[in-house]
Amino acid sequence: MNDCPAKISFVFLFVITGLLCATSQPDFSGLSNQLGPFKGGALHPAYKGNTWLSHPQISGPASIDFDPLGRAFINEARRMGRGVPDTRSSDWRVLEDFRLKTVEDRLASYQRNQDKKEMSWYKGTADRVLRFIDSDGNGVPDEGSVFDDRCKETLDGIGFSLLADRDAVYYTCIPALRKLTDADNDGVAEKHERLVEGFGIRACFKGHDLHGVIRGPDGRLYFSVGDRGYSVIDDEGVRRAAPQRGAIFRCDDDGTNFEVYAHGLRNPQEIAFDEFGNLFTFDNTGDFGDKARVVYVLDNADSGWTADYQSHHQHVNKLDWGKFHLWHTAWVGEGSYDLYSKSAPQWIHPPVGHVGNGPSGVVRLTGPAVPTDLRGKFLMCNYRGSSTRSEVLSISILSKGAGFELGEVTPFLSALNASDVELGYDGRIYFVEYGSGWAPDDKGSVQVAEPLAENLKKSGMDVARIIKDGFDHRPVGALIDLLGHMDLRVRQEAQFALVRKGSEVAFPPFLKIIEASESGSLSQVHAIWGIGQLARLGSDKANRLLIETLQHPRVELRANAARLCGDLKVADAQSHLISVLNNDSPRVVSLSAIALGRVAKAGDSKVVDALLAVARKNQGENFDVSTRHAILSALNRLATPEQAESWAKSDSLEIRMLGVITLRRLEHPGMVAYLQDADLGVRLETIRAMFDTSVIDTPVGARLLELDYHGLPIFIQARLLVAAARFGNDAGFSRVLAMALDKDLDPKVQTLAFRALERWDAYPQIDPFLGSLRLSSHPRKKSSILAIKHVSNYLSYLAQEKRTDFLTLATEVSAKLGISLDPADLQLQVLNPKLSTDLRIVFFGSLLASKSGMNDETLAKLLDDPQPKMRALALGEAYERRMEGVDALAEKAVRAKRAPEVVKQGILSIGKRDPRRLLEFWKSRSGENGIDADVWLDLYLALEQSEDPDVRSSVKSFGAIPSNLQKLALRGGDPGAGESVFRGQGACMQCHKINGEGGEQGPDLSLVGKHLGRGKLLESIVNPSAEISPGYGLSTVVLKNGEVYSGRLSSQSEKEVLLVSLDGQKMRFSGGEVDQVSPPISAMPPMGQALSPIDLRDLIAYLESTRSNRALPSRSLKHGD
Repeated sequence: MNDCPAKISFVFLFVITGLLCATSQPDFSGLSNQLGPFKGGALHPAYKGNTWLSHPQISGPASIDFDPLGRAFINEARRMGRGVPDTRSSDWRVLEDFRLKTVEDRLASYQRNQDKKEMSWYKGTADRVLRFIDSDGNGVPDEGSVFDDRCKETLDGIGFSLLADRDAVYYTCIPALRKLTDADNDGVAEKHERLVEGFGIRACFKGHDLHGVIRGPDGRLYFSVGDRGYSVIDDEGVRRAAPQRGAIFRCDDDGTNFEVYAHGLRNPQEIAFDEFGNLFTFDNTGDFGDKARVVYVLDNADSGWTADYQSHHQHVNKLDWGKFHLWHTAWVGEGSYDLYSKSAPQWIHPPVGHVGNGPSGVVRLTGPAVPTDLRGKFLMCNYRGSSTRSEVLSISILSKGAGFELGEVTPFLSALNASDVELGYDGRIYFVEYGSGWAPDDKGSVQVAEPLAENLKKSGMDVARIIKDGFDHRPVGALIDLLGHMDLRVRQEAQFALVRKGSEVAFPPFLKIIEASESGSLSQVHAIWGIGQLARLGSDKANRLLIETLQHPRVELRANAARLCGDLKVADAQSHLISVLNNDSPRVVSLSAIALGRVAKAGDSKVVDALLAVARKNQGENFDVSTRHAILSALNRLATPEQAESWAKSDSLEIRMLGVITLRRLEHPGMVAYLQDADLGVRLETIRAMFDTSVIDTPVGARLLELDYHGLPIFIQARLLVAAARFGNDAGFSRVLAMALDKDLDPKVQTLAFRALERWDAYPQIDPFLGSLRLSSHPRKKSSILAIKHVSNYLSYLAQEKRTDFLTLATEVSAKLGISLDPADLQLQVLNPKLSTDLRIVFFGSLLASKSGMNDETLAKLLDDPQPKMRALALGEAYERRMEGVDALAEKAVRAKRAPEVVKQGILSIGKRDPRRLLEFWKSRSGENGIDADVWLDLYLALEQSEDPDVRSSVKSFGAIPSNLQKLALRGGDPGAGESVFRGQGACMQCHKINGEGGEQGPDLSLVGKHLGRGKLLESIVNPSAEISPGYGLSTVVLKNGEVYSGRLSSQSEKEVLLVSLDGQKMRFSGGEVDQVSPPISAMPPMGQALSPIDLRDLIAYLESTRSNRALPSRSLKHGD
């Protein structure tokens, strides 16, 4: 078996465009049978690179694996954009997605919306698995075949991951984990089995599919899914479901004994075991200010993610909440993605580190063919959609207490768009280049890095020969020797072969190895895993040996014995596991705790008390977050609600915290017992638990309305606010109104309160805080009735509020609440040019809605108002009333200068009644008497969206050229809306800061508008590599000793070169040791096709507006990053 043969995808961040190559069968007769030039950039100095395979034999390759015979299996992810949908390019799918609970629901959604997407589209393209053979042994494939091309059904996703065994290939493609078998060895799989089904509930997001199938040290299959979610019925008939969350699973070779192993991941790409059986994954970032996570995968731990966190960014304008939603997702706001912190949500199992920003393929390096500086490290493809932005990193993960921490991260390979990496049995490292971007094309290839040292090459060939020769025919003594081999894959295959010989043959040598006095032998670790496999096959003496090994002097044997006792549910191990909880190794203690959760019966007070005794020690300076989550893993399976509720009386802070989190995972209202805890942290965690779960809608949920919100963190205040709005009653309204009128609140929370009042009578289906579909069953009283007793307070607030933005908002909301303002006063205010335009606009609406309404005399005055926005409003109303002379006014408005709002309204008004007139405007838009260029884009869109088909077709050819629309975006735009794009769907804050907020991988844009004109801003967005801001391009530094480093070139002089890796580590090199520095390339993706023309225009307008940030220090900036 491969050390980490999980083959995987990468996260797809933008709308996929482009065409696949021809769907006909590939012609393998054209295989060159020779290596080609290397396509990558700087490579680790111990290797040389070459092209191993390329187009036309492969198209859109995503992953690779080798079977023990050395045959390569490559998956082509051809359905990307051709059969697999995505909400990012189909707004109608967004709310549909929230309603889906099963794969069958997704099919019904497709069928229900055939008018938007024909059913034939979903079956238009097949993903393929190709097999390649090097028959002449020259290290390059010379034979190929289509091994399987049956993943093309309506519900099928994108095939990403392969595990090639000697007799079968395991393959992940939503909605199933599959097994492909080629019994006659003709290169074509006759059998295509679905082992486990029910993956991929949602369409959002494409690429967040099934991934990473690998063989664990226990001989079982492990694999992952992204947050397209799952709903699987296990062997016991229980549905295991999380339609909006990623997870890691395991099962037997035939799909039986399926279980959800870990929860709460976004898009875990490949997964990999280290040599001691610890499992890791690299989880993708959400692209809105969080970071990619390195996750130590604990059995039954919850890493906290749900796809609903994306609602406040990617879907913010597509849901039913209007403006009643968080300003920023709590996932980032509360630091849920980050390393452990006391201020972050405590229920989340935190990552061990952050690395990269597009984790994809992963492999752990093992064996004698690997240079010593790389052995035991992970290689991770950091896939960012283009070779200029992508790289392969070498990552070290170090033991720390019961868990781990991130060690050294260094570049292994730069400038290759690699989606997958695999360590061949021959010691060569293979990289799958998906293509030139986010869609399959003819640029994909497989690159190979071969060790330069002859001794490493020879060691690789020796390993390949051992693997190819097989293991079942070898005598026991030879297999025992191979258990000590340097290569984990050889050791593991020897372990499996011994197990296949049966308990009577395998048990004695395993026992002898375990009892050996030598310390540190990896053969002992494989021996205990082998004993675990024998126990799974029914060996009682294997079970007894596992129990005995709990007292072994070696930590790793005790730890894995505990893990196996739990996995196998060895009931007789219970008392022994309890005693091991007193072990001096945090790792042994944590795995024993998890094991007890699987072994003991629910409610067993002796076991629960033993776990709490460990928790009591795990606090203060001795606190270990992995120990906490190991205990939680067990308590979640064992503790009854009554037990967890009773811990509220404990004098141990950690035990009380565990009580809250345990009840949270059970979604039990007993958690209310912790609402008045003496510790603020416990109280905050209780508020989170009560609001975030179904407990909010139980009778105790109303207790949240009684809490004093003053002085609490703003995301806790926001929860209390939304909870009050959700209840819809007098108490809830009073709470929301009090927060709206509280000038001492954070402005973001106060604004949210006003928006809650505004939306009171049409409470959204999508929860404004969580972003999830959460219908409210509470009876609602109308806001106009509830507001009656608060009119005096509200009017008093309006009289005293001096902040224009809040006065405007409060006035606007007053109309929604039925709080009448004096019509005569409104009439005076709407005509008062000294007031802010936004406030006058609100007065305009209030006057129209009043009983007396707005008279024609006032409207006529507003048609000549000095403020263009007021004239535009008046024109729209006058046109609706068909006031005398309004047609001429509208015609005149279209030709107005320096008043784009008036022009837009004229276009809108005329377009409703005479769309063909807009064509005449379009044809005469330029020239002295033409249309203001600021609204050319609006005019085009009015034509493009006209109900008249002839009008639409007249501009079709113009709109078919992206650069035409991009040029229209050079003028006009709304900076406020552009800021929303910057913070939301544009994902700009992932890399850039403005006014102190955002990432640091790109330059600070706080003053970019002062230094770049709109043309340069547009170019920097659609062609970021045209020019690069100093200090922010990606460069490669080659030292004179041959070492190679890649990262952001922060500074360069004759004396020193400063490089910053993508994870923020600074690397300084003296000028004397540097041989060469490559020219910088941009790390930013072209955004021209990812943003709508309006969003692009608004974003440019926002960036241009930063020229007014006078308080910020000025420095020279260039575009392009």
